[in-house]
Amino acid sequence: MNKIIFFKKILLSLFLTLSVHLVNGQTASQSFGHDVGEYTDQTASTDFLPMPVGSGTSFVRAGAVAPNAPIVLTATPNVLMTEGTLVRGVASATTSVTKISPIVEYTASKEFYTSFKVLFGDAEGNATVSSGSWVFSQGAGTMYANSGDFTGFQSFVALNFTFKEDGIIELQFRESGKWSVAGLTKNQISQGVVHSIEIIGNNQNSGTVNYTYNGSTCSVSPLKFDLYINGELIGDELSKSQLTDDASIESLTFIGKGSAGNVANIFIDDVVVYNSVPLQINSTNPTIVVTEYTIPAMTAIVLEQDEQTITVSGVNLTEDISLTVTGEDADLFTLSAYSIAHTQGVVENEVLTVTYKPVEVGTHSALLNLKSAGANDITKVLSGKAIDASAVVDLPDVIITEVFGGGGNSGAPYSNDYIELYNTTDNPVDIGGWSVQYYTKAGDGESSNIIEIPADKSIPARSHFLIQGASGGEYGDQLFTPDVESTVNFAADGGKVILYTVNTPQTIDKSMISSIVENQYFKDYLPFGKEPLPIWGSAMTANPSKTRSAGRKKENNVYIYTQNIGDDFETQVPSPQGTELTTVNGVEFKTKLTVENGTVSFNAAAGLSVEVYNLFGQKIYSAITQEGNNNLTLQKQGVVILMIGNQVMKLML
Repeated sequence: MNKIIFFKKILLSLFLTLSVHLVNGQTASQSFGHDVGEYTDQTASTDFLPMPVGSGTSFVRAGAVAPNAPIVLTATPNVLMTEGTLVRGVASATTSVTKISPIVEYTASKEFYTSFKVLFGDAEGNATVSSGSWVFSQGAGTMYANSGDFTGFQSFVALNFTFKEDGIIELQFRESGKWSVAGLTKNQISQGVVHSIEIIGNNQNSGTVNYTYNGSTCSVSPLKFDLYINGELIGDELSKSQLTDDASIESLTFIGKGSAGNVANIFIDDVVVYNSVPLQINSTNPTIVVTEYTIPAMTAIVLEQDEQTITVSGVNLTEDISLTVTGEDADLFTLSAYSIAHTQGVVENEVLTVTYKPVEVGTHSALLNLKSAGANDITKVLSGKAIDASAVVDLPDVIITEVFGGGGNSGAPYSNDYIELYNTTDNPVDIGGWSVQYYTKAGDGESSNIIEIPADKSIPARSHFLIQGASGGEYGDQLFTPDVESTVNFAADGGKVILYTVNTPQTIDKSMISSIVENQYFKDYLPFGKEPLPIWGSAMTANPSKTRSAGRKKENNVYIYTQNIGDDFETQVPSPQGTELTTVNGVEFKTKLTVENGTVSFNAAAGLSVEVYNLFGQKIYSAITQEGNNNLTLQKQGVVILMIGNQVMKLML
């Protein structure tokens, strides 16, 4: 049996803390205070963001298709792990930009030091976005407090952060009049991770700016800037954008656009500007970073296992990072390593595996602890759910994929009725001694129409098996070589076909689906047409005919199996396949879901657990499924995690 378990990973992040030792005066800082709110207007606002400390003002403008590209002040959760409120901006789906200008018209100067913390991702901070961009610009001009797009002539330094596949952010800087990567030692960073960005700029026509960074002597030549990300110099003496030489610099902004579906989010906090570069800039504190803000819950069958990974980094370490698991259920969680060695104080993106292996049904939790001398301890919650093997919905190793009952009739493409089976596994399945039993639309009791499968028959891996039935006339082409021949005659417009692992007559009750699916020999069931009873889920929406079969639906040439006939079957042009011909690539078990006005509807077998969690792992709903259609109404908006049996899905309400 193929036990299908889906997991959806949820990724958020922690941060690196940088400390600047001041000699020169701080021009302005913006930490966004403690108020919360949302701004959706495309008309500018100078009071939605708090005023900066020191000098300057603020400016915001929501993107087009508001409120789908808003600007949000929020404190919970603070994915940057900073104090108080941060600002989240949503990139516009169009060229009508979203704009966040935390500090505009601060005390101007021709040199500067600027720092801020930033995270790129979706609305929850996850690394899932593949379109859109955010541009950071610092310079002078009207661009910083109007609704317009980026203007190179008003920018001294400009950084373009473009969202790509696989959780990547592509980084470019504005060199004169074009975007460039020349001189960057790193041009990709990760979504879902907090980055500390520092820029040291010099727009003077003459005179080098000298400073010390982490004890190293550094300098910036005229009309150049240095770029640091997470304490690493990735751009040394980069050329500036197009701002006039020797012009004073007074404003900064973040501009978002081009994100299909308004999904490219930026999280910003702790924006600081100095109008004279500090003599000493230090980031010497030992720091441990775990990329995953929350480690997703694991689900496993008892005595089997599930895994999650974590990514650990560190800077300025004086000893290795030690990891321990504590708590009541600590013995159920193991790590791929319990110590991570540093190299010259650095651990870079070390991936560890957390394994959950339960011994009994239930929910379990433990604490993962990371420590290194002088660094803040990191603690993460580990959680797991253990389920009994009997609760797992198994995809049958053999399923029914097509029934045609019009064989030989006038207009029919084939001379005989047929039933088509499919092996869903990667190994041959011995079906000798099995049977297919046929009933009319309303028939019940003991079957009298039994097609026995000979003892020597098997279905190759991922292949079909063709059963020929009777002919209703002289019309249509002969079937290519069937795997089994019979004289059973199927109705063209509807009936019931049941696959059993025995060849003795089986009895059904047309009033109860349980009389079929709870039979110990039951394998698969197709009530074809609009009227057959009993029904499994919902019925087909149309009857087959002399020219149309009842065929299993496909997506990307893969069969769909949901245990709901209305979702699984449709009328099709007959296309018989057997062991000598198979063109389908496989089968996928799916739980069919619809979400409307907060109500989630799905089809399921009886007795499965249903649980709904918020993104912090808190359970907000639980129930047990009934056979067939199930509905649950959630008084919540936003993203939730839905677990049906062993299947895990992420839903937007």
